[in-house]
Amino acid sequence: MASAEVGCTWRMTVDYRELNKVTPPVLVAVPDIASLMDTLNREIKTYHCVLDLANAFFSIPIAEESQDQFAFTWGGRQWTFQVLPQGYVHSPTYCHNLVARDLADWKKPDDVNLDHYIDDLLLTSDSLEAVGQAADSLTAYLQQRGWAINPQKVQGPGLSVKFLGVVWSGKTRVLPSAVIDEVQAFPVPTSSKQLQEFLGILGYWCSFKPQLAQLLRPLYRLTKKGQLWDWGRTEQDAFQQAKLAVEQAQALGIFDPTLPAELDVRVTQDGFWLGPVAMPEFCSDPHWFLVSGLAGSR
Repeated sequence: MASAEVGCTWRMTVDYRELNKVTPPVLVAVPDIASLMDTLNREIKTYHCVLDLANAFFSIPIAEESQDQFAFTWGGRQWTFQVLPQGYVHSPTYCHNLVARDLADWKKPDDVNLDHYIDDLLLTSDSLEAVGQAADSLTAYLQQRGWAINPQKVQGPGLSVKFLGVVWSGKTRVLPSAVIDEVQAFPVPTSSKQLQEFLGILGYWCSFKPQLAQLLRPLYRLTKKGQLWDWGRTEQDAFQQAKLAVEQAQALGIFDPTLPAELDVRVTQDGFWLGPVAMPEFCSDPHWFLVSGLAGSR
């Protein structure tokens, strides 16, 4: 058993990797974050409020006949969980779907949108008053259903909140400053492992810069299996240009098909195609864009 520090609190965790290996899959899964982000990009409103369920997993009891499978030894004694533990492969799925079940019965105001991912809830509305009232109503309802809200993690109601790692400011999403700082402070990689770590940081944020995926191509080649480490001028330039692209990333707005747009198609010698990039004609930089890559005969 290990204790992991999370912020200013301690969270008890158990190494359930062996249990997870023999646990059969469940049919209902946690929604894909990319799909949820697409929904938010279309439906996000001006004002937001984020609620966090406190100890959500520990609020879900385990049936008595199933408790033995979670047994562990610590301090020379055997213990088990009576509530859903951290580290169990299906804990996020069970939690998400139980929360979704309760949210389905909440009387949501028509002028408020509600999205959630496991134990994080996002309320958005074009009315600050409406989103505040909805947050109070939802908090009271969830408490009646046996869930607790972590007051220290409540964000808003207001214009700017952080949800799913992204800062939502009004109707735009912004690259978090912590991510920009992390990328800028990253040293020049000296191994494939370090390079993969750098690319892992950037991978989730490629949507903020249409050229970023293309800039990273020389670096991805170095991570291929069997590829010898050969960091040269091309790789160094790509590394620096990627950092600059992240530093200059702009806030992205909601996709609006009614706005005039241009189609920007770019082809490189190796067959990579970047586009289309949709941008309002009155703006020199993209406000929103769609990116796709093609290679070879595709």
